[in-house]
Order: sequence, then structure tokens, then C-alpha cells
Amino acid sequence: METWTGRSDTSDEDWLHAVENGRLVLPAEIEPSVRAFTLCATQWRWIATAWDRPRRVGLDYAAAAAALRMARLKVTPALFEDLRFLEAEALQVLAQ
Repeated sequence: METWTGRSDTSDEDWLHAVENGRLVLPAEIEPSVRAFTLCATQWRWIATAWDRPRRVGLDYAAAAAALRMARLKVTPALFEDLRFLEAEALQVLAQ
């Protein structure tokens, strides 16, 4: 089983997740963080390079903030920390 290691004020054991009946089951504590991240799915900042195809460099925070406001999701410092953790993890996976 993998563990969530996003927010620094929680232990890894608090963030265990599992798959049940083919669906990802998330602890209620991280649902807002995952929801925020999925709401920002189209808000990536891209750069074009002369030697390679365009690539994502991170979330466009202004656009992400607008998306979260439109969804009426309250952004707290803890939520933003989790969002940045998910962004960093996603960038590593997308770079492969």
C-alpha cells in the first residue's frame, strides 16, 4: 500500500489509501486536496522548447485559484501545501 506524504503536520499512517471494488478509496481528510487538484486539471503552465515538444512546468496558480474560487472551495494554507505536493508528484510522473 502506498502512503500520502503531502502535508507535514500528519503522519504517513494517517494518509493510507486503498482500492476497493476497483475504486480508489480516499480518507475523508484528503478528499478536499484531491478534489482541488482535479479541479485544476486543465490549469497547467506549459513551455515550448526549441529542441523538444512542449512540456508542463507546473500549475498556473492564478488560473488554479480562479478555478477553485469558481468551485467555491476554500483554499487554506494546508490545502495549498497539499496541492503543491500533488503537483510535484504529478510532474514527476508526467515527465516519464
